[in-house]
Amino acid sequence: MDARALPYGDGAAETVLMLGPLYHLPSACDRVLALTEAVRCAALVAPVVAAAISRWAKPAVKASMSELGGPAVRGYLLRVLARGQDVEGNAFDLVSYNHDPQGAARRDGRSRVGRRDV
Repeated sequence: MDARALPYGDGAAETVLMLGPLYHLPSACDRVLALTEAVRCAALVAPVVAAAISRWAKPAVKASMSELGGPAVRGYLLRVLARGQDVEGNAFDLVSYNHDPQGAARRDGRSRVGRRDV
């Protein structure tokens, strides 16, 4: 199912859980569209819960595996931290977008999607 074009009517859901699509959408426009679709499908006062992967997840994983020593790994992680998109990852992560909480909070205003907490 494409989170950018959900096959449900306006206000059809009492709760909307978005537990994956955001990090598989490297384009900011696509992420905003997916969030807008989630809100469209939610009833007027229904909660919309969206999960994202932090930009700090990859450094944390590399640190837990004691893989921070090499300059190539450090360079790779600095690029992921700087731009969010991991274009150097493995097949699963190739199109991942890794969010930073402050950036997610700033983008909410542009997407007309309200938020309670990030």
